[in-house]
Amino acid sequence: MPGTITNQPHRPPAGYGFTLIELLVVIGIISLLLSILVPSLGAARRKVRSAACASNLRQLATAMHGYTTDYFDWLPGSPHTSGNGAYFGSERELEDGSEEKYQWLPNNDAWPAVHAYDWASPLLLQLGMRPPKDIIERYELGRGGVFCCPANIGRMIRTNVNRFGGLDKQTQACSYATSKWFTYLKTRFKTMANANGKHHIGGTYWVRNQMPTDYIPTLARVRKPDRKIFLADAHRSNRSPSNPDNAGKEVDNGDLGYTTHGAWALAKRDTPSLSYRWDPARKWAFRHDKGVNAAFFDGHVEHLPEGDSSARDGYGTGARTAEFWYPTGLDTAELSGLANEPIVVP
Repeated sequence: MPGTITNQPHRPPAGYGFTLIELLVVIGIISLLLSILVPSLGAARRKVRSAACASNLRQLATAMHGYTTDYFDWLPGSPHTSGNGAYFGSERELEDGSEEKYQWLPNNDAWPAVHAYDWASPLLLQLGMRPPKDIIERYELGRGGVFCCPANIGRMIRTNVNRFGGLDKQTQACSYATSKWFTYLKTRFKTMANANGKHHIGGTYWVRNQMPTDYIPTLARVRKPDRKIFLADAHRSNRSPSNPDNAGKEVDNGDLGYTTHGAWALAKRDTPSLSYRWDPARKWAFRHDKGVNAAFFDGHVEHLPEGDSSARDGYGTGARTAEFWYPTGLDTAELSGLANEPIVVP
């Protein structure tokens, strides 16, 4: 009847439905949207990770300043300061056949350091964390939390038998490293030579003749702290491990990843900076939009694109700026194994 409402479902006309062309158009639109959105989401995630990394570095730089206040302006991460007691109680045979115990500083009794270049253990204290007595536990604590860049996801194998008691132990690769050149003294400061002219373990033998005459590892001696890097993204791995199949997959035993020689150096043969010159370590080090995040000695953090070591007459650009990695006045002509034109660091 006219006007009668029925409960009969609506039936589309016979033959109604998507045509093949319509289906392809819909699929095409979806694919186009995904091609636009997925890279944007990936870029957003990378920015979030980089921001978290920068926040970590700011906290670590603040902790470093706290350490210098507590320890008479000395920088952490030098064999002459926080790393002095790295092998406390152990003995090493000297070249003349005698044995010496490593020196131990009384104000280092809150840790011994994991390594001679250990800047992380003392900063644990500054961040309110008590470093565990067990050296392996302390090493692992210094790899996580604020010490871990969220973009540095590689797992490594630690192989230093003397320090860790065994092989094939997985660990998080060290995310940040300090430049070795800020940890040394000038050769004229050498002390404690024995009768044969060999230097006792524990003496001031962590020296390099290239260092400026007046430099010692204190914050006050870092000239232009807004242009000198304290910590930067890095990924030190072993280029020639005992097992060739693990090349690039083991923690570098030279310093367990705590330090780098900087990004400026162009190696001729034996790469002095595995973090920035050798794959696969290099691809992990330049992990933020093909650049690194760096905390400077004045406390500020910058993102540095890779740059070019040969630009600006050898002074470099971006992360490959020589000024960032060496004390003012260092003459690079005395550095070995470099292809760069020598300069005096400003």
